[in-house]
Amino acid sequence: MQAIRVLLIEDCLELGDLLQEALQAEVKSVSWFVRARTTEEGVLLMNADGKESLLDCTLYDLALVDGRLKGSSMDGWDLIPHLVAGKLPVVAISGDAWFNKRMVELGAAKSLEKFDIWTLARKGALMP
Repeated sequence: MQAIRVLLIEDCLELGDLLQEALQAEVKSVSWFVRARTTEEGVLLMNADGKESLLDCTLYDLALVDGRLKGSSMDGWDLIPHLVAGKLPVVAISGDAWFNKRMVELGAAKSLEKFDIWTLARKGALMP
């Protein structure tokens, strides 16, 4: 098991659950969130149970971020500058090439199709 802590931001409950399960088999920990919004305190992330947590980039070694976060006031490309400012490597994981390209332009280290993550996790090749 690798000693990395992954921040997963994916709005699709079914896919997020599958990604979390696949990643947990290969990394130290996965924290999965489905929504994001800004407040005066910073960026709040909401998990699938509706619990919110203030973003703290120091708790993670890598962020996997979906482009469009349905029902969220922020999308993945809105989050990228906050994550990059917190010195967190980011991998864009949208299923849409245009969204991935936009997130790379905003500072994501690389982009992946969502469905390729399982293969990379199995090879231990998630870090950018």
